[in-house]
Amino acid sequence: MTTVIDLTYTYTTKYTQYDEKIRTHVQKTVTINGQPGKKIRIDSLKCTLAAEKEGIVASVLVTAEVAGIDYRLAEWTTSKTAAQNKSASPAFLVDEGKGVVLRWHLKTSNAAYKAIMKVPEYSYSFVDVEKPEPEPEKPDPQFLVTVSCSSETEANELIKTLKTSTQDYTIFKQA
Repeated sequence: MTTVIDLTYTYTTKYTQYDEKIRTHVQKTVTINGQPGKKIRIDSLKCTLAAEKEGIVASVLVTAEVAGIDYRLAEWTTSKTAAQNKSASPAFLVDEGKGVVLRWHLKTSNAAYKAIMKVPEYSYSFVDVEKPEPEPEKPDPQFLVTVSCSSETEANELIKTLKTSTQDYTIFKQA
């Protein structure tokens, strides 16, 4: 599992809504490239969140974009000025070989006061894709041999003998 922690920036906004099309409220964007034969699993998301003024609601939404479709992974709110630890374990799986774009969207309930996010963190893993075992090829029968036996016991003995000496033939018993 890979964990990435951003200690560099303090993210703030005075936007009062998430705008999914323009994305002006997006504070952080990360791309994780896919690998052939592997799926990406988003294991955990974390950050600290605070409001500039007590009682103002600060919100952060984390989304994952895969093949042009956005998925909501986590959303947190707080109305406290002291940084609140927020975390989620979405276990979100991305299809084999595809990449994912993670975005942290930030908003406040009052444009006069900022929402503040610090230390955004994410963990992800590459998961091997289990390939189903191919079914053994069944030979295309070219010939059919029929053997007539005088008793069921004789037929069972013949089948037992054939099975020990041949492995690739299909044996049918009919009364």
